[in-house]
Amino acid sequence: MRIIKIVLLALLAIPAFFILILTIASFDYFYYPIIGYQAENAAEASLEEKYNEDFVIDESTYSKPLGNDYGNYHIIAYPKSSTRGNVDSGY
Repeated sequence: MRIIKIVLLALLAIPAFFILILTIASFDYFYYPIIGYQAENAAEASLEEKYNEDFVIDESTYSKPLGNDYGNYHIIAYPKSSTRGNVDSGY
């Protein structure tokens, strides 16, 4: 009876461990894109301060290369007065 309990515990613990690992690993792929609006706001404020005109955020993406602890946001923006000439914000 005791062996059966150990086997059942092991059968439940192994999948639970993998689910935990996948949850922790997927955190970077869900959390940072969700809070991307903060990066967009910072980039827009920086561009408006640097060029002294209003900007429109066209596209915002998040990437985290292997080995990079923080990841990067890539934001494409253009001045409102422009006909969509892209300026890379550098964030």
